[in-house]
Amino acid sequence: MVTTLIQLRYFVAVADELSFTRAAERLHLSQPSLSAQVRSLEAALGRPLFTRTTRRVELTPAGRELHERLTRVLGEIDDALAAARAGAPGRLRLAHGAGLERVLPPVVGELARRGHAVDTRSRGDADAVSDVREGRADACLVFQVTGTPGLRVEALHPADAASPAGAERPGVGGVFDRPPSPTGHPAGAPVYLVTRPGRDGPWAAIGDACRAVAARGGEGDGGAATHEGLSASSQAATPRRSRDSQPALRNARFP
Repeated sequence: MVTTLIQLRYFVAVADELSFTRAAERLHLSQPSLSAQVRSLEAALGRPLFTRTTRRVELTPAGRELHERLTRVLGEIDDALAAARAGAPGRLRLAHGAGLERVLPPVVGELARRGHAVDTRSRGDADAVSDVREGRADACLVFQVTGTPGLRVEALHPADAASPAGAERPGVGGVFDRPPSPTGHPAGAPVYLVTRPGRDGPWAAIGDACRAVAARGGEGDGGAATHEGLSASSQAATPRRSRDSQPALRNARFP
């Protein structure tokens, strides 16, 4: 029996959520179809990956080991696909949660100085993290982080903010000196950077730029960010210089 890549992705989604219902919603798939794919994978492997009751879903020892290994392997596959999909060298994709538009200009300005063009996309925090996890974005900036197994999470503001439970490393120092305070988030709320683990690649370039901006207290190219909403046509967010040498940002749909 052949095991497919899509079956492995479905298994990881269920293992992440420990819920067939939530995993099906995340994958935009019907629960019966998801269950059938996981059962097919278990049949191919000759052992159960989950123990299921009416109340909960848990990983078996074999399931835990497979989940740990696949999280790394699929992350590398997604990184390779994202790099190929990005097309022109240096074009990066940065998703961000609502209310974080004001911290984008210094980050985009830093990336521009390093020779990178940037596409930005305004998303809800959970959707922005999903974009990174599923390879639609190279990194994201959010107020709240969930569903981050296998991802790297760093706190950029304030300096003493701790990364959430399960994050790969503690928060880094540095403060964005203009922390946003949208509805539901108090002034001074931590800003988290979510990337993939690794020292090379587009995700690493964005992480390096964010840390550089944080280390100097948010100083850098300023300027207002312009976002047209997800219903707008795709716009490349390549930084362009205005009269006062500030980058203008345009919201973009990622492929």
